[in-house]
Amino acid sequence: MRVTFVIFILLLKYRQIDGSTTPATQNGSVIQQVLQLCTIRYSMLSQFKDLVGCDEVRTLNPLCGRNLTVASSFMPPYVYQDNEKISGILPALLKEIIVDVCCLGCNTLHYLPQKGFIEKYAEQVNKPVDIVIPVQNHINRKTFFNAPYQTLMFVRDISMFGKKVHNPPKDIMSSLFWSMLRTWPLLLMALSMAMAAGCIIWLLDTWTNKRQFPRTLPYGPFEGLWWSFVSMTTVGYGDRTPTSTLARSFAILWIFVGISLFNMYTGTITSVITSELQKTIPFSVYGHRIGVLENVTAPNSTTIMAGGNPIVYKNITSLKNALQNEEIKAIAMESSMMQYYQKDLDDLGSEYFVQLKLEASENGIGFMALDPQLAKMTRNFYEENQDNIYTFWHESHKRYLGIESTLDFHEENSESTQTTIHGKEIFTPNHITFPITIAFTVVVSLACIVVAQLTDRRVQQRKKSMTSQQSSQRSRNGFPPKETENCNNCKEMTVQYKI
Repeated sequence: MRVTFVIFILLLKYRQIDGSTTPATQNGSVIQQVLQLCTIRYSMLSQFKDLVGCDEVRTLNPLCGRNLTVASSFMPPYVYQDNEKISGILPALLKEIIVDVCCLGCNTLHYLPQKGFIEKYAEQVNKPVDIVIPVQNHINRKTFFNAPYQTLMFVRDISMFGKKVHNPPKDIMSSLFWSMLRTWPLLLMALSMAMAAGCIIWLLDTWTNKRQFPRTLPYGPFEGLWWSFVSMTTVGYGDRTPTSTLARSFAILWIFVGISLFNMYTGTITSVITSELQKTIPFSVYGHRIGVLENVTAPNSTTIMAGGNPIVYKNITSLKNALQNEEIKAIAMESSMMQYYQKDLDDLGSEYFVQLKLEASENGIGFMALDPQLAKMTRNFYEENQDNIYTFWHESHKRYLGIESTLDFHEENSESTQTTIHGKEIFTPNHITFPITIAFTVVVSLACIVVAQLTDRRVQQRKKSMTSQQSSQRSRNGFPPKETENCNNCKEMTVQYKI
């Protein structure tokens, strides 16, 4: 890549004019335009610095031949004073773009003592300066106070920091009751599967364990349902136990299925209870007093657009006191500024946190310049490096601020992309598993009852036929009919007959 870049620079330094090779220092040359307009690729910055010296830079771009004076006011984290040194996001971006890239590090920024928010603009009238920061403006504006303006970054969202408000106990109990009722599909599925399992165990064990699982309806299937429900809930009274090998084999299978199904239901109930107990009243800005810091326009305008009433406070301490005393419902602040004041806000306790984020209304933060060329150079830099501007922005923040910020730089016509994960709840009446499960368990239960009844009827008919044959045989042998043995005085009648 270095060889390719060297060839590119040589082509810039010497181009063909009227058939002859002319140095690029002539007026209108390509390299002069690159330096004056700051159309330098950020990914090739180190190679460019190696091949172009400061003397040539100062000659081709007069703005790089002198130090630039900067007037500023306190607005953290964008601009603030740290140990008598002006720091912040905007000074870092200005140094990276204007000094390190556009002027290849051949000049510096000289910061004047910080002034008030309004006073810093007077510096350009009383004592003209090259740059004024921070300046808040619409992201697409090119002037401010009729002076050249350029946006360095824009604010995407405004955070609403307030106290969590729980639902009243009465509302919690009512909501909890109705939420538990909404789990009826899973409960119905569990009961229907328990009914089907009970009918199956009754059908398999009633022929060898008639005492615990009688053949008569509805007592037999109910005993089976009782056994399956007790087994599913892991209670296990032990008053009903299958005895046949086939029934016990099915019991092993049902215990695995039933316990899993019951655990899903209890887990759903637990989740519903936890969710309802932690549920808070939805946060709304509309019609409420919202605290904002003075001289910060984005939170103010966003609050008004959301229907709130912005109340201006001078500093973060007065904002915290107002929030604690319930003079305001929340603090509206840019997300970047919220991160800067996070330690101060944490003192309020865990009940206070960001309740809502609102999209900002195209508010930008940048600088006002004395020379239109400064604003144009910055604008050209962004346009030339649109493909790797994220890399530049991240590295400049990390190098000068020592943080990996989540703020957003200026990018015209940008669009935010959100990924939404859609999911389906299986245990709902609308899901196909619900009607299939209910229909299947009902069919299995009815089939078990029908099979048991047909089998029992066939057994009874067979017994009746055998009894008739035995009675006929006893009559031919001179014995009384067998039915007499079923009377109350069978023993007495048998003795009399023998006598």
